[in-house]
Amino acid sequence: MKCLSFFLLCGFLSPVASVLLSVDPTQPLVGQSSTVTWTREPSDPDDLNFDLRFVQDGSKDVGLALANIYPADDEDSGTVAVMFPSAGKYTLVAVTG
Repeated sequence: MKCLSFFLLCGFLSPVASVLLSVDPTQPLVGQSSTVTWTREPSDPDDLNFDLRFVQDGSKDVGLALANIYPADDEDSGTVAVMFPSAGKYTLVAVTG
C-alpha cells in the first residue's frame, strides 16, 4: 500500500461559513477508507451543507472527495468516509455554494 500526505484546510472557500476537519488515520493509505470528522463553528449557518474536495499544490482542485453533506440543524459534528485516490500531498477542503 502506498502512503500519502495530506493537509486540511479548515474552512470553506466561501467566507460565510467555516468548519473544522480532522482525518483518521493521520497517514491514510491509498484506496482505503479514511474517516473525516467535521465540527461546526459558531459562525456556521443552521442550514449548513458542504462538499469535500481534494486540492494539491495550494489551489489545484483535483477532484471531489464527497458531495452533499447535510448536517441536521442541531448536529454540531459528524463523520464521513473518504478514499484518497492516489499517493501524493493533498489538502482536504470543505466548500459550499
